[in-house]
Amino acid sequence: MPVPYTKPHLRYEDQLKLLRGRGREIGDEAAALRLLQAVGYYRLSAYVYPFRELLPPDRQAVATPAHYRSETIAAGTTFAQIASLWRFDRLLRLLVLDAVETVEVGLRTKIAYVLGERDPFGHLRVASLDAAACNQAHSRIRAVGETRHQVWLRNYQRSVRDASREDFVRHNLHKYDELPVWIAVELLTFGALVRLFNLMRPEDRTAIARELGIKGGGLAGSWLEAINYLRNVATHHARLWNRSMTYKVRRFNRHQVGPGLAHLAGTVPTD
Repeated sequence: MPVPYTKPHLRYEDQLKLLRGRGREIGDEAAALRLLQAVGYYRLSAYVYPFRELLPPDRQAVATPAHYRSETIAAGTTFAQIASLWRFDRLLRLLVLDAVETVEVGLRTKIAYVLGERDPFGHLRVASLDAAACNQAHSRIRAVGETRHQVWLRNYQRSVRDASREDFVRHNLHKYDELPVWIAVELLTFGALVRLFNLMRPEDRTAIARELGIKGGGLAGSWLEAINYLRNVATHHARLWNRSMTYKVRRFNRHQVGPGLAHLAGTVPTD
């Protein structure tokens, strides 16, 4: 049963003393203090965690389901090692964002082209999308009674309002009553793009997937959801290293992808 939180607020200098008392070699105290002030004790503690000694098997997952390590840091652990892990994670996030940019911009382009060819306003019309997917009840409690497309459309309209001061939006809405899909995609978050992709007709999703080196729209959709989650972790500067992913890339075989991805078939980890 949960108990009241009683740990006190600590000044930066006291946080450093706490770390030293648990067995960490601080080294350059001024540098360590600057990192605590820039990053924060709690965020930094995620990079300390692997260096904490494991509890005996009979004491693991007792206090909480996720409690496997003691507060004692392994002998020889230095603050420099912790700082290096933090820097590595930061660089990893930057690499991910650089790679995701190619996917995100490419997806905007492909949706605009493929859906625009079918219907310039296909994003607004269930008749130009996958009717079964669009009319499916939305799973979120806040959207009770609404379909997936209704929720998507409501969020899209909010995006249009939020961007109403952008010159290209003002220009087009002054002249036209609706924005065609090749303009609309520029207002969408990556998450909204992925959800629109998954509302498209199967043949349109497959057409886009094939241009991305994937032979099926269903597999591409699941990958895009995982990439969107990964992007959000990196964009919000959350810890990416050593993270258990909520959305995971589905395993695939070499027949489901083109030659550029075939070498990864059957080897992609699920977390």
